[in-house]
Amino acid sequence: MSFDGLVAELRADFATAAPADRDLAVQIFGIRHAAELGRHSPNAIAHAATGLESYGIEIRRGMRLAPYVLLRVRK
Repeated sequence: MSFDGLVAELRADFATAAPADRDLAVQIFGIRHAAELGRHSPNAIAHAATGLESYGIEIRRGMRLAPYVLLRVRK
């Protein structure tokens, strides 16, 4: 996925998450896109999508969790 595609998806996830769940939404984004994120800077994606470079930490946390996590769809 392109840099712009990742930014657009994170921006949508961030915008639809409740304020208390934004960190979690960013981590889940990192889990879902761990393979694609290796080619891009998590800090740059976070800054472009949220305005805060510090969310890059949460993206990397999700990337590290990805091999151990199986996401399920909320019903």
